[in-house]
Amino acid sequence: MNFKIKSMISKRKHRAVHEQPAGKIFLQWDDQTCKLIGKKKTENRGTAIVFGMYKFWTIVGVYISFLLRINRFEKVIFLYTDEGLYDPHKYGSLCKSESYRKEILSYLDDLRMIQCVPVQKNINQYTINDEYREWIEEQSRYDASYICRKEKILIDKKDRLIYQHRVERNTAALFSFLALIENAAMPVVYMPNGRLMESGVIRRICQKRAIPYVTYESYGTDNRSMFLSKNKACIDLDISEIWEKIKEVPLTQEQNVWMEKLISNRHYPSRLIHPGKNYIDRQYHEVDIDAELSPHIKAFLAESGKTALLCGNVTWDSQALGKGIFYKTTVDWVLDTIQFFIDEHPEWKLIIRAHPDEKRWASEDRLSELIEFKLKSVRHRILIISSSEDVNTYRLISHANVALVWTSMIGCEIALRGVPVMTVADSHFRGKEFTIDTATQEEYKNQLTQAMNGNIGTLSIEETDLAKRYYYAFLNSISHDLGFIWRPDRWSYSYLATYPLENDSLFVKQLYELVI
Repeated sequence: MNFKIKSMISKRKHRAVHEQPAGKIFLQWDDQTCKLIGKKKTENRGTAIVFGMYKFWTIVGVYISFLLRINRFEKVIFLYTDEGLYDPHKYGSLCKSESYRKEILSYLDDLRMIQCVPVQKNINQYTINDEYREWIEEQSRYDASYICRKEKILIDKKDRLIYQHRVERNTAALFSFLALIENAAMPVVYMPNGRLMESGVIRRICQKRAIPYVTYESYGTDNRSMFLSKNKACIDLDISEIWEKIKEVPLTQEQNVWMEKLISNRHYPSRLIHPGKNYIDRQYHEVDIDAELSPHIKAFLAESGKTALLCGNVTWDSQALGKGIFYKTTVDWVLDTIQFFIDEHPEWKLIIRAHPDEKRWASEDRLSELIEFKLKSVRHRILIISSSEDVNTYRLISHANVALVWTSMIGCEIALRGVPVMTVADSHFRGKEFTIDTATQEEYKNQLTQAMNGNIGTLSIEETDLAKRYYYAFLNSISHDLGFIWRPDRWSYSYLATYPLENDSLFVKQLYELVI
């Protein structure tokens, strides 16, 4: 072992020994809140209920709770779970639960300025009616898919453990939340994501009872970015309200230059000194658009014939899971599309591009493997490009007569280039007037036939310009720079202590503008 590595290990050990538990920062925030409340008048806006789950969102939730207490609400209740995150590679197990309790949760009882309430596991005063049972079961299947990292769970000895545990946790969260809101005056709810885990059932209660709520989700590491949404799950990435106000406004020269630079970065990631990691400038590819292709891909692209490009999602990701309209799963859609090409139009070419992030997230679902397993053999006019192959997806666009997408943002970027894009799922860009939105399998196949036969041409200048304006609006409105860097590698006391509460006025402003 060389000296440099030994030195790094020694420093890490030293930090580990002397680093205080992250939860200790709560006591410091509590003291700051007490002092700041004394300096300003708190507006009585009713009761804020903040929900936190697991280590990361508990820290974020406590932070938000103090901000709300300082600046707006007379009473803030922090509802939290007492278990750690799942380890998808150890089915049914929970990783670092004891550490989470010791380093984070043990400090909550000592806080004075916010009321901390754990999710109760045994709440007997409520009856699980049919509607609640349906919510819990649906949410638990969704959660199990996400945890297992596959779109369709099998209720066998592995998946069932996680599914049953999620039923227990979601039931407890639902009834704990019901108990809280019974006595809460004018409640406003703040929670992460809005679709995943316990937040999913809490969101449903808010919707049913018309309780205003805000959802938030971190995205990005280098930048201080977070999604924020009012009365909807932020992970749906819906900017419809904003879009309706600005869709007729042309981009400025400066904005067009910004877009050109973004597209260039997508095409040539190797030219970037520091590749982005936030939602706007993150790079999904490791190779440039003109990188050398493997012989079989090069040969396929050189063949004559009309071509459709199908771009997949990470099947279990919350931006794709459960978004189907007339196909239940992305795999059902892909397999049916392949069969349609084989049976009805063997003269056509079909390129299926798996999402590059399958590899990054160690997905249990690998689109190329699922296709090969289900179909056993695939005709020569169909090319399947796995997530592990070094191909820049943007290179494939120039070969396509039409593109087929589930919810992947590549749909917007393909439309920028004038290629017709067909959507088959509930993507955020569906219905924005630059995609072909199909509502049934029959319509999907009819429209696909029309496009491949040349009856649906390339997008007009007006349509490509609309796609460009939407893409710009989306990237510049979906996430917010909130002044605090929510980095998983910075959940330490020493890092958190560098961000006193009074410095986060921008965060506070944007949180309030959504509700008040």
